[in-house]
Amino acid sequence: MICKTSTILLLAIRDPGNAAGWEQFDHRYRPVLVMTARRLGLSQEDAEDAAQETLAAFAAGHRAGRYDRAKGRLRNWLLGIARHKIQDVHRSRGKREMLEADRRETSGFLDKISDEQVDTTYETEWRRALLRECLNEVRHHVEHKTLEAFELFGLKQWPVSAVAARLGMSEESVYQSKSRVLKHICRLREELEESW
Repeated sequence: MICKTSTILLLAIRDPGNAAGWEQFDHRYRPVLVMTARRLGLSQEDAEDAAQETLAAFAAGHRAGRYDRAKGRLRNWLLGIARHKIQDVHRSRGKREMLEADRRETSGFLDKISDEQVDTTYETEWRRALLRECLNEVRHHVEHKTLEAFELFGLKQWPVSAVAARLGMSEESVYQSKSRVLKHICRLREELEESW
């Protein structure tokens, strides 16, 4: 079961031996960190390294008491760490490229990505992860056919007539399915956005 509040999760991961807490934390944040790094141009291997270093730095800081919820959200603190780790990889790659090309100037390679690019990309990946989590939760609250109608019509943008024919539903039922699932997603998103 997913911890719904960051407070519960933060208490759980204060204990390095709490495997379930760490697994939940990793499941929640690693994909966002990896996809952010990938979209900013890192290879899969470099992206996973940057994510691992971010999570390790967070763990050390959290256990040392450096994360203060009063100063901001957990996701923003992770973003700050991730920004530095991703930029470090870009700088390192730039230096390697310079050495390989036998160049003397470094300025163009050291600043390949801006803070704004990292922030925007991270926020986009954050929203996608939140939507995926909402969809996973909605699966427990609506019938399979309702969810399938939503996915085909709302996400894949099939024509309503094609969805109705495929699922043996009326077009009105397809519209209702979309509305029902969106209502659940909006409610869940509101709940999860504060705790994620």
